[in-house]
Amino acid sequence: MERKSCVYLRVSRKCMNNISFQNQIDEIIKENFPHLKQLKNLLQPTLIFNLGEKIETENTKLNELNFLGKINFSEIKEIWEEKIPNGDLLFYLKKSIDHYPITKNDYKVIFHKNGNTESSRIVEFNIDISKSYTIPSYQENIILDSNINEQYREELEEIITETNSQINNYEYDFAHQIFGNPQAIQGTVKFHWALNYLGFPLKSDYSEFELNKIKQEEENLILLLQLNLSDAKIEFEVFGDSVLYFGIHKTDFDNENFENIILEVQNT
Repeated sequence: MERKSCVYLRVSRKCMNNISFQNQIDEIIKENFPHLKQLKNLLQPTLIFNLGEKIETENTKLNELNFLGKINFSEIKEIWEEKIPNGDLLFYLKKSIDHYPITKNDYKVIFHKNGNTESSRIVEFNIDISKSYTIPSYQENIILDSNINEQYREELEEIITETNSQINNYEYDFAHQIFGNPQAIQGTVKFHWALNYLGFPLKSDYSEFELNKIKQEEENLILLLQLNLSDAKIEFEVFGDSVLYFGIHKTDFDNENFENIILEVQNT
């Protein structure tokens, strides 16, 4: 019998299956798409998940912010080889009919170093979580600079998306995701993270200096959580079919500093 461990997201307690589908994707590429081997160096591992049956509901808020989710890093370590902190990461988000969450007042992420798995309980689900791959979105600088055949990139992206969708049985375009490449609705996420991190305004043209600074920081930003609000189980309907992308700078992540987390929201 396969061992199950627990992870926390949008809840206080859930269970995940420690199953990796990286080998399956490797075999698909090897047997049917050998021309895509050149793109393997662009792939990043990720943890994708889907929400199962709701178990219980409690109401938890932080001032005007609603509890969105909770990640327990200690449990994720059981299937994630890279270095991550010990403790719990709690996500809060404001529901507003006037605007999307674009300022620091609209969201908050709190890190509890020692963890407290029985606190902040709100909605509990069983979840299935799988280790897989992600490829950068087509407007990310790493794609633009690599002179990669866009048809090949799309082909590999389709293989990964279809494999993940079939195995995890989700009915929306973009999976819920922890770590890996953010799957952008609008071409790029990291560009907007870098703008926010550097304090640059959104505008139509940037100087060469600004573009170089943005490009430099893009690859220093890590996806903490990608959450697709198209999932009917998530009760944040006011934002429509949007995806939330929570990012953090590598230096802050390594130093366990979660004060500077950046939120990008995109929709169709």
